Amino acid sequence: DKHRQLWRVTLSTGEETQVTHGDLSVAEYRLSRDGTQVVVQRAPTPLADDGYLGEIWVMDADGTNGRVVTHNAIEEIGAELSPDGAELLFMADANARLEPFYNNDNLFVMPTAGGTPRLAAPALPYAIDQATWSPDGRSILAVVNMGVHTEIFRIDPQSGGARQLTEGEHFIPSLGGGWQVVPSAGVMVLQLDEPTRFGDVW
Repeated sequence: DKHRQLWRVTLSTGEETQVTHGDLSVAEYRLSRDGTQVVVQRAPTPLADDGYLGEIWVMDADGTNGRVVTHNAIEEIGAELSPDGAELLFMADANARLEPFYNNDNLFVMPTAGGTPRLAAPALPYAIDQATWSPDGRSILAVVNMGVHTEIFRIDPQSGGARQLTEGEHFIPSLGGGWQVVPSAGVMVLQLDEPTRFGDVW
């Protein structure tokens, strides 16, 4: 199996530049809000079954100054840097002790400099489908799976509190762009699927 690497393409010229190198495969990546850094989930192989062997890396957008941030035996997904770059969030099917194969995907936060990840909303009994920092970076917006419907929550990573923002008989798809937050516009775009039909964009 060949490793997946991160590349950059200059639109005006079509020039292609490899950003990541080495004996690790890129599973996911996300650019920081200011475009200067990138957070990358890298694993020893591109195989899905080896995702738990991967760790989160933070590096400059050109691939330099890369450093591994997590050190555990769980698969982190959806990692994102906070707007100020001081913290990052990720989701994992693990509990507060970072034991894997937990029933729900939980939301974790940790300092970008390293340390122990902690649950962002320890009392929330539902699974987190998607999460992103709010435009001001003071809270986290999340799509929460409540069983037969999904809702948007606002989570305070400092206090651990969670407040439900939507309510209804609907499902917000987590794949294919079913929910996006646009920080520069201060809005979110979401698809609300209903019990009897595919829904509309709000």
